[in-house]
Amino acid sequence: MINIKNKLMEAAGPLKGSAEFKGLMLKTARIRHGAGTKPADLLGWDVVAKNTDGSCYAFYGAQEPLTGMSGPEPVLCPLGVVAFDKYKINFREALAIAGSLNCGSTFVAISLSRPLTPKTGEPLWHIRMSNGNDIVIGAATGEAHCCPPTAIL
Repeated sequence: MINIKNKLMEAAGPLKGSAEFKGLMLKTARIRHGAGTKPADLLGWDVVAKNTDGSCYAFYGAQEPLTGMSGPEPVLCPLGVVAFDKYKINFREALAIAGSLNCGSTFVAISLSRPLTPKTGEPLWHIRMSNGNDIVIGAATGEAHCCPPTAIL
């Protein structure tokens, strides 16, 4: 069984800007009023982490200067992503990189995960802009791509 106190203490690091979290699988931002233009518009993170026994737990943690955290709840581990322990580019840096791409100025969704694909050797920040563009940024390398929306007919 997961030690709730230890998991919450572990979780506090990435919420304060640290880039190390054992067993992180998915981190999804909650954004003030559903859209933002600066890091201060992030209210907190929904986090899914994998425990050493292979089970997954989800919890919410507020982004500074806000405070608060929910207790971990057991969830099914997400499909298509693998757990990772470190990343170099934090969300503030990812937003700065996104802002330099001329791909949109207002973000409506942000997540961090490491896709389960042979070509992906690092966790990726996914940032969706209000104009429909998706920005993908390598969380280890900082390599960024702007992906316009694709219409499927």
